[in-house]
Amino acid sequence: MRLLDRLHGALTGTVVGLACGLAFLGFGSFACYRIGGLVRRAIDVRGWVPAEAQIRLLELEVRSQDEGVTERVVCWYRYAYDGVSYLGQRVDLAENDVPNEPNTERLHHELLKRKQAGGEPVFCYVNPRDPQQAVLFRELRWRPLALWIPFALGFPLFGGVILGGMGYGLWRTRRKHAIERQHPGEPWLWRADWATAVVRPTTGRELFRACFFCLVWNAIAWPMTLLVGADVTRGAASPLGWLVVIFFPLVGLLLLHRALCATVSHARYGRSELRLRIVPVRLGGTLEAELSLPGHAHLPRELRLELQCVGQVPSADGNTDKIGWRSAQTVPLSDAGYDSGSLIVPVRFRLPADGIPSTYPEPSIRWRLNVTAAAPARGLKLEFPVPVFSGEHENNVELRETETPPPLSSRPGGATGLECQQPDTCKDSPIR
Repeated sequence: MRLLDRLHGALTGTVVGLACGLAFLGFGSFACYRIGGLVRRAIDVRGWVPAEAQIRLLELEVRSQDEGVTERVVCWYRYAYDGVSYLGQRVDLAENDVPNEPNTERLHHELLKRKQAGGEPVFCYVNPRDPQQAVLFRELRWRPLALWIPFALGFPLFGGVILGGMGYGLWRTRRKHAIERQHPGEPWLWRADWATAVVRPTTGRELFRACFFCLVWNAIAWPMTLLVGADVTRGAASPLGWLVVIFFPLVGLLLLHRALCATVSHARYGRSELRLRIVPVRLGGTLEAELSLPGHAHLPRELRLELQCVGQVPSADGNTDKIGWRSAQTVPLSDAGYDSGSLIVPVRFRLPADGIPSTYPEPSIRWRLNVTAAAPARGLKLEFPVPVFSGEHENNVELRETETPPPLSSRPGGATGLECQQPDTCKDSPIR
């Protein structure tokens, strides 16, 4: 039954992801098509022939709607081409693409009205291949482009990431299944970093997420803000328009700040490593490892190391992380060792014998080592997943030590001199 549930969930996720990815790509492609149509028409109309026209009807339609004020120039004009008289109604290239650009519509109306009242000639541009097509103003207006650009940029990017992530996920799944068949009952060997006893922090994934959401949001938010900003400046914006102008750029700036912080953090500490001495770490045993930090990074005087057992608890908003056990240390860096330009910090934690082992690859129970500055400074925040398992597994596979365990760097006195702070137990854990 559990296998069927997992297959059903995987199939449902694949179908939903494929549908969402194709939908975003389709709408993004449509937006690119509309932008291409506007640009193509603006280029084609440059070759149209000017002809004198006589205005027969000129009005400015003004409509008040919930979204704001809509203005449209209605102009009928008669022109002649090759001795044949035609009646034209098209004012500009974008009149059917955007319903509300009052400033431009009003300027066009005032210009045509002034020429009509003063008896000045009005010229239209006629398509020599189809003289029934004519236009009074052939300039490309920015508002239709601004309307479609966010969708042309953000939607294909989002859809491509969804489909690319699905392809990468399928490849990872096939590779994981192959490793699982090769090492049954040994989940600590199913991850490449656990198998090599060298664990990297999660800064790379955090950087990808931060940059992705920043690009997608700002690609949609800023063109929409410029589009609505014209109505706000002339006082014709609805409350929704004010919300767009204020809220969208603010969220975009916050996401940009988050992406910049993630970039700086990854550049400074992305090459950090947690070198485990024994894989896996046994409940009731000791986590012994080396924390390798880049020597060029701006590090605080003290580090706070906290080993946590985190579980997912169902809630009204979905699964919520709950910390069932934790143990913390404060490590001074004054007497830490150096190796090949890297700062080496010894890590040693005693694990509870009655703790809950990791449920990898399921995220129900996971262990992690958090590394932060003892005093908040310089954005140091690293997270290392730790393979913590019990002494016995379904296949009764004994714990093994890595073939070439990295030696722990020596410190004066031989011991770390650290004591666990705020130790909890798993007996009263909410994730039990």
